[in-house]
Amino acid sequence: MNSPFADAVLKHESATVKFRGEEYSYTYSYYVEPDGQRYTTTEIDEENVRQVYDQYREKYGIPSPEEIVGIKESYGLSNAKLAAILGFGENQIANYLDGEVPSLSNGRTLAAIRNPVVMEAYVDNAREQIGDKAYGKIKKRIAMMKEALAEAV
Repeated sequence: MNSPFADAVLKHESATVKFRGEEYSYTYSYYVEPDGQRYTTTEIDEENVRQVYDQYREKYGIPSPEEIVGIKESYGLSNAKLAAILGFGENQIANYLDGEVPSLSNGRTLAAIRNPVVMEAYVDNAREQIGDKAYGKIKKRIAMMKEALAEAV
């Protein structure tokens, strides 16, 4: 990371922060000017926060934004379809893909649907919300995934 000001030096120090009622340690990064003034950039702020979010996700088995993209791709779903199937709000999936950390219950749901058997139950329950055409396409994907899992065992 390059400082927007030529004389600033990038520094790192150990820090702790509370997130959802728990303390997390991370490496806090910031710039220091020769006069001692400290500042961060948006890029550094995002990295500082990401460290904490990643620890929380790992601790509770919550998928990362990249893993959520993989889930969507494996079932051939848009954000809207995935939200409809899971009963999430319209913007929740987009927010999670942008880095927002899901609640523990939503995170567990996202982790569980990696399993096509679990996903199939959600899809069956959401048939009215997603329509017959989408339902059929998703069910075919699930059948292929279940077959691949059976062959792997």
